Amino acid sequence: MDLPHCLWIIFIILTTARTDSLLFPLYRRNTREDILGAVLTGLDANNLRFSHNLSGLPGRGYYLTVGLGTPAQPISLLLDTGSSDLAVAGQKLPNVDRWFHKNLSATLQPSAYEQHVRYQRGSWSGQLCSDVLRFPSAVAFRSNESAVNKTDLRAHFALIYKARDFFVPHNGSSWEGIAGLGFHSLSVFPTPLGQKPVKPARGFIHSGWEYVKGLLSPSVARPHGLFDDLVNYWKVPDVFSLLLCGSAELGQPQTQPTNLSSPRAGGLFLAGSGNMSSAFPGQLLTSGSVYYTPVRQKWYYEIVMIDILVQAESVISECKELNFDKTIVDSGTTNIHLPGRVFSPLLSSIQGYVSAQVRANNLDLVLTEGFWLGKSLFCEPAEEGTTIGGRAGLPYVLFPPVEFQLQSSANTVLSVILSPQQYLRYIGRIANSNTRRDCFAFGIQSTRLGSVLGSVFLEGYFTVFDRARLQVGFANSTCNRYSSVSQLPVSQVNGIRKTWRTDLSECAFHRPVTPPLIERVLAISLFVSLFSMVVPLFFAPIFCILSNFTEDFDKAD
Repeated sequence: MDLPHCLWIIFIILTTARTDSLLFPLYRRNTREDILGAVLTGLDANNLRFSHNLSGLPGRGYYLTVGLGTPAQPISLLLDTGSSDLAVAGQKLPNVDRWFHKNLSATLQPSAYEQHVRYQRGSWSGQLCSDVLRFPSAVAFRSNESAVNKTDLRAHFALIYKARDFFVPHNGSSWEGIAGLGFHSLSVFPTPLGQKPVKPARGFIHSGWEYVKGLLSPSVARPHGLFDDLVNYWKVPDVFSLLLCGSAELGQPQTQPTNLSSPRAGGLFLAGSGNMSSAFPGQLLTSGSVYYTPVRQKWYYEIVMIDILVQAESVISECKELNFDKTIVDSGTTNIHLPGRVFSPLLSSIQGYVSAQVRANNLDLVLTEGFWLGKSLFCEPAEEGTTIGGRAGLPYVLFPPVEFQLQSSANTVLSVILSPQQYLRYIGRIANSNTRRDCFAFGIQSTRLGSVLGSVFLEGYFTVFDRARLQVGFANSTCNRYSSVSQLPVSQVNGIRKTWRTDLSECAFHRPVTPPLIERVLAISLFVSLFSMVVPLFFAPIFCILSNFTEDFDKAD
C-alpha cells in the first residue's frame, strides 16, 4: 500500500439464497464534519447490498466511512488489496485530523497484544482491540421472514499509537485507518504489549522463526481482516469487485467532476459477487466479459505478467524481469511500479513516442526529468469551461497506449490496454495569478524489486478479486474516459490471446518451497541446535570458577 484518491463509492454485498440478504444505504462524506446522506438501492430476498460513499483527494486513495464503537464514531478506512490488517488511528498523529477515541466507546475490548506493521513505504504500531463496526442503517432480509436488524459485527483491529510515513499529507478530508482486503496469511503476527518486535531473516529462517514463535506463543493468532469477517460472520461469498472511476463521475460515462480545482473520484466496491449487472440491473457500469488471470497463492494478489508493449513492440528482453520477486495487484498503491530493468526501456519507448508527437504537431512542450521520475508535475494552460486536457486533449494525445499481457493459462495471455488517461494522473486545475493550469503526474515509476499494478492501473477496468477460485478478472469499464476528445483511446480488455512462448510458467518467480513437515522438523532442529550452543556458553564460566576453586582447595589441604 502507499496511496489515496478522492471518491464516491458504493459498497455492495451480494449473498446466496441460503444466507441473509442485507440492504445498506449509501453514506457520503462530503466534509470533515461527515455529512451523512442515505441512498436506497433496490433489493430482492436473495441479494445483499451494501452502499457506502467514499471521498478524498487525487492520489489519496479509495476509502469508505464506517461507524466504530458505541456510540459509533465515524472513521474513514482506506481500501487496500495489498495488506490484510484492519487498523485505525487511536490518537493525534502526523497528518491525522480525526481519530478513534477509545475512552468514549462502551464496547471496546483491548487485548494484551500489539502489531508492528511495515509497508513498502511507511509503518505503524498499534494495540490489538475489538469493537463493534457498523455500516449505518443496514437491514437484513431473509426469505419468508420479516426484516431483522443486521447492521454491525465485532471486528478485530489495531489501535495505532505510532506511525511513520503512513498517513498522507492532505488538504481537506482524508482517511484515518486502513482495511486490508488481502488474504489472511498477510496479517502480521501480534506480539505482547511492550515487547520489542523482532525482524527475522527471510526464507527458511523466517519460516522457522514463525513456527517456533507459534510453539512458544500458541494462543496468539493473526487477526482476521474486515473482508474475512464479512465472509465468516455474514456468510458473504468469498469474492469482491472494484470499479474505480478516477477523474470520471460514477454513473455518468465520459464525463468528469464539475469542480476541477478539487476533483472527486468515484467507484464501486461490490462484495460477494463479480457481476456488476446483477447488482445494478439496467445500468451500464461495465461492458463485455470478465477475463481472468490466476493468483499464485493466498497472500498478495500475486499474478504473472508476461509482457509490456508500446505500439505492438515488446519493451522487455526477459519476462522473468517483470516478476522478480513478484507482481501484485494493489489498490492501496497509487502508481504502477516496475523493476528498473523494465522501467528504463518502457520509459525510453514512451519518451520516443512523445518526442515524435511533439515534433509532428510543432509544439513547444518540454517534459522535465523530474516529471518522468515522479518528482514534479506537468502543467498545461487550461481554458475556462473546458474539460480535462482542453479541446486538444493535451497532454493525453501525445502519449501512447500501453499493452499489458498477463498469464491466462500455460500458453495463453490476457491482453489489456492502458490509456494515458489513466497513467497520466490528473492532479487538478490549479490557479496561479490569472492563469489556470491542468496539472498531471506520471503514474509509472521504478522500483528495486517486484511489480505493483496500483490504482492508476485498476482505474482502467472493472476488476474482480475471486478469492475462492484464486483468480483476478478484468472487464471493460464505462467510467475511464476523462477527456472529451473522442479520438483518444480508452483503456480496454482485449481478451485472451495465444502467445509464442511455449511455457509461461518460466516467466514467474519461483520461490524455494519446503514441505510443511520437513520445514517444521528443520525449524525445531535449528532451535535445538541454537539452544545446545547457548547452554554451554552460559555454564562454561561457572564450570571454570568451580574448577579453579577445587584446585585451590586441594592445594590448601
